[in-house]
Amino acid sequence: MTAAQKDAAQQAEPGIGHNGAPEDTFETVKKKIEDLFEEAKNACDGESIDNQDIADYVTKVHDDLHKAGKEAEDLRVKEKKPLDDKVKEIQEKYAPLLADTKTKKGLVVLGKKACQELLTPWREKLQREKEAEAKRAADLAAKEKAEAEAKIRDSRGNLEDRVVAEEQLAHAKSLEKTAKRWGRAAETGTGLRTVCDVEITDIGKALDWAYAKAPESFEEVALNMANAAARAGTREIDGFKITERKVAR
Repeated sequence: MTAAQKDAAQQAEPGIGHNGAPEDTFETVKKKIEDLFEEAKNACDGESIDNQDIADYVTKVHDDLHKAGKEAEDLRVKEKKPLDDKVKEIQEKYAPLLADTKTKKGLVVLGKKACQELLTPWREKLQREKEAEAKRAADLAAKEKAEAEAKIRDSRGNLEDRVVAEEQLAHAKSLEKTAKRWGRAAETGTGLRTVCDVEITDIGKALDWAYAKAPESFEEVALNMANAAARAGTREIDGFKITERKVAR
């Protein structure tokens, strides 16, 4: 800090943002913070504090910045409130129709759920019927193919029997293609979708699996829990090192 800056510090003139100013707007708060930041750059020039006047000056710059930051935050909240209120109004307006939460279900959700409860067993029945038809076709194709292959083996030296057996094999292969097509049809266009309901049966194994998949997520959770415990006064936690240090406020 230069001698001129030290003189300014010792004079300790009132900083920007003193009482009596007009109501803040974004531009005035922005200017206030930018000016205070310039003061902070002058005060925090890499030299250590060597007297109380300078310490008081740096403290004042810090506190003025904190106050200006709060003014900016209050202004941000105030400016954003009409938008928040409007969003809330829109959400409340559409909630009776579209809500899908644990505590509230809209008409669309309730109506669809009721329809799905009726449609699911019906569509499952249709799918079972299609699967049964596909299985019958597959079984018939397999039987025809086995018979044709057996006739081919038995037709050695008999051209007429061989021709009949080859025709039967071609027919069996055609049935096989049809069965596969029916099998695919039984699995598509059913109006059903597959959902998975997962529950934990062994918490230890479940945590081992999850940790192996995303260890960084577990570390973040553990660190957040440890920080909360440290703020509450805990000073010893297995697996953690807690170091106290002092910082300016």
